[in-house]
Amino acid sequence: MQVITRSCVLLFWMQTLTFVRSLEHLPDCTLQDFLNGPLFDSNFNTTGLEARYVGGKQITVSCRTGYSGFFQLLCIEGEWQSRGTKCQLSSLPAQKCPVIHVSTNVQVIGDPEEANIGNVVQFSCKSNSDVLIGLQEIYCNEKGEWSGEAPICKVMSCLVPVIENGNVPGNIQEYKEHDILHFQCNPGFQPSEDRPSKCTKLGLRAGWNPTPECEPITCKLLLPPLDGTEYDPSYKSVFSPGDTVTVRCGQSHWISDQLQTSTVVSCKEDGQWSLRPVCQEVTCSNQKDPLVHSWDVYWGQQKKLGDEVVYGCKSGYRRTGGATRARCTREGWKPDPLCQAPLGCQIPPPLENGDTKNSMKFSYIRNERVEYICQAYHIMQGGPFKTCSDGEWTGEIRCLKPCTVDEEAMRTRNLIFRYSGKHKMYASHDDWIVFWCRTGRPVGSVEMRQKCVDGVLQLPSCQ
Repeated sequence: MQVITRSCVLLFWMQTLTFVRSLEHLPDCTLQDFLNGPLFDSNFNTTGLEARYVGGKQITVSCRTGYSGFFQLLCIEGEWQSRGTKCQLSSLPAQKCPVIHVSTNVQVIGDPEEANIGNVVQFSCKSNSDVLIGLQEIYCNEKGEWSGEAPICKVMSCLVPVIENGNVPGNIQEYKEHDILHFQCNPGFQPSEDRPSKCTKLGLRAGWNPTPECEPITCKLLLPPLDGTEYDPSYKSVFSPGDTVTVRCGQSHWISDQLQTSTVVSCKEDGQWSLRPVCQEVTCSNQKDPLVHSWDVYWGQQKKLGDEVVYGCKSGYRRTGGATRARCTREGWKPDPLCQAPLGCQIPPPLENGDTKNSMKFSYIRNERVEYICQAYHIMQGGPFKTCSDGEWTGEIRCLKPCTVDEEAMRTRNLIFRYSGKHKMYASHDDWIVFWCRTGRPVGSVEMRQKCVDGVLQLPSCQ
């Protein structure tokens, strides 16, 4: 029964709130319109009436002394509509209502002592720190009785509210102005407002603002979604704990990280999504890399997917891959890194029939050189240095072999040779050797002079 009563009260207040909100945007009505209009009667008592009233406002106009009746006016779309009858002359002596006694802190508008039938008395508090307890307005009815009791003013306070699906812990029953209500919701429910409820003066009354209410825990989606974001399912915006939603991003957006364009998010028990279900646009940092010298991005400029930037590297560094522009990608700026130090080299390659002049190291810096020497009787071609250039050794070096003479082959071919006037059993590369026949003469037209070419020597024959 209590739940039904609460539900009815809640429904009533919701309907009232809807009606009031619907009237918020109506045109105002003015006192001057009433005084100049057909509804006005000179026997009305307009003392205490305001110059302007908002749309939807209802006021009561009393009669002057000696007249009975009262008039209710309702402001509808900028025009006054009447409720009741005009003032009528009362029979002598006029019917009066008893004197009203109020506290000294209560402000009275109207005559609480000489009130005829139809007269209206309004009340308010003299102090802004007080609130009115009781009716704001009463009138003298046809029986010569007041329509209600006179109110009182007391220091503003708020009572502990009854919160459906929630409770207020502790024993405090009354709160002062600006006090915050600390309440908690039952499992599966959460406060309907993120702001704390504060004891606040609402017009002439005291109340909690915002209203402390508990609602079922849900996760919400913004519909329609932001640009670059799609939801599946797309037909609902409120989800219960355990429900899931697939988030898909556009070609230039991401979710979770810049490489992901789709993910599944779930509604947690606390009403929060496991991941914020909004796709972000792919961007690249506008901060200059420490190794970059010139950077074609001004301060605060946003660079997005596909944007390019002309850049240059600091002295001693080079652009990676020979690039002249950096491109914004999902992985960040490419190439990565934008600049790099010139590459060094490892142990220099071995030289056939030769060696390095000095002992070798495990690593060499850019432009460092290594000197080579050839073995005995070998002639060096090129060199004598190899140079470390961007991770590779450059420089062509060969150690050309000498030629040796096989004595047995010489006897078989009936040859002897003379070299620079001396007999030698070897010759260096590019040396010429003149052969003689020990007896007889050369075979055919074979040249009796041969050249040593990298260890190869052709032997003629004698007949």
